[in-house]
Amino acid sequence: PISTNIRMIAATIRTSRFLKEIIMKFFVDSADVNEIRELNDLGLVDGVTTNPSLIRKSGGKILDVTGQICRIVKGPVSSEVVATDYEGMMEQRRCWRASPTTSPSRCRRPSTA
Repeated sequence: PISTNIRMIAATIRTSRFLKEIIMKFFVDSADVNEIRELNDLGLVDGVTTNPSLIRKSGGKILDVTGQICRIVKGPVSSEVVATDYEGMMEQRRCWRASPTTSPSRCRRPSTA
């Protein structure tokens, strides 16, 4: 859960005219979907950066977690392909560009060879 201090900061930012005029983007570096959702609901998330290592630590599947994050956050989501060969990387890129927020499990999964 997000701490009380973070909640107070979020409330201050939302209500302060001065702070709203400061141009700064807040990107969460995480794969914890609950944490991302909570921060997003507080109005603190402009985007998310994540990577396969963070997603593995979260216990989820890489493409599924990335898809969930894309459905939560309106802003940019930066992730990494998981394929290890050029063709696989390009296929994942095409798949995510075509539909980053729907059916992520249809993107080609990396081979285990």
